[in-house]
Amino acid sequence: MNTMTTLLKIEANRDNALASTGPRTAEGRAIVSGNAIRHGLLSWKPVIPGLENPEDWQSHLDRTLDSLAPVGYMETLLAERVALLLWRLGRVARYEREAVAIAAETAEVGWTRYRAGEQFVVNARRRESPLVEANAKLHAAKEDMELGNRLKELPQTKPIDPNTAARLVKACADLAPVDLDEDDLEFPDYPDGAALDEVEWTAGQLMKAINAIATYHPGSKGDLLGAATHKAHLRLQKAEQEKAELEQEFSCYRRKQLIPDAVTSDRVNRYETTLERSLYKAMHELERRQAARDGQMVPLPVAVDVNLSGPAQE
Repeated sequence: MNTMTTLLKIEANRDNALASTGPRTAEGRAIVSGNAIRHGLLSWKPVIPGLENPEDWQSHLDRTLDSLAPVGYMETLLAERVALLLWRLGRVARYEREAVAIAAETAEVGWTRYRAGEQFVVNARRRESPLVEANAKLHAAKEDMELGNRLKELPQTKPIDPNTAARLVKACADLAPVDLDEDDLEFPDYPDGAALDEVEWTAGQLMKAINAIATYHPGSKGDLLGAATHKAHLRLQKAEQEKAELEQEFSCYRRKQLIPDAVTSDRVNRYETTLERSLYKAMHELERRQAARDGQMVPLPVAVDVNLSGPAQE
């Protein structure tokens, strides 16, 4: 044994003790004497950084200790154990709530993939929601109908949305019928080689194009613009019905997300059961110790040994 090394360590420990910043007076020692009990090992560990507040945990711990009124070191440890288990049970409830909230928030994505017969995969390519498509159809049909109803009354130089004008021209061509790709049809003041949705349409130019379609084919009868407007009205009615049906279907799907899936439910139930078992065990032991301290006759806990055996393995 190296005696010199041991003596050096002793002297170093004495120097460290002299440099200690701990309380030196009797009053100071009395103040901090309960620190290890009141704010023991469990005072900070249960807090998840960024998700839970240390002040909330400390308030929960203090109120639990005040409610259970432990006396002495062992009772305080058991009371802190109860506080920790209650805190973790609260976390289970928050986990279940957040799982349901996330499922509700992502319900439209899951519903879209469900309707497409696909399994939901995180970071998979996002498909367009049927509700978005239904709204687009409804909006387009409404614009076409409104334009058809007021086109004749608009000033000749009034700019028209190219997409709406293109749909109205195609609708009139379908009713004529005229094949815009094959028939040798020319529109007045139409730029050569331009697509229908690339033209800077005006109300006068669009009306000339519709009249050209109506006069080009001898089979065209009646008011072609009125027929196209009526067709847009039928499209609008159909789009409104489809949207209403989709909204009802999505609402039913979303309400089902209020119940966690089987994996989440099983995880929550197993974790909650484990915590509750430990909670009741700690509370019962604390109650036994408090009753014994009050002079009550407390029976010893019953220990049960269970042996399980299965069929012999061959």
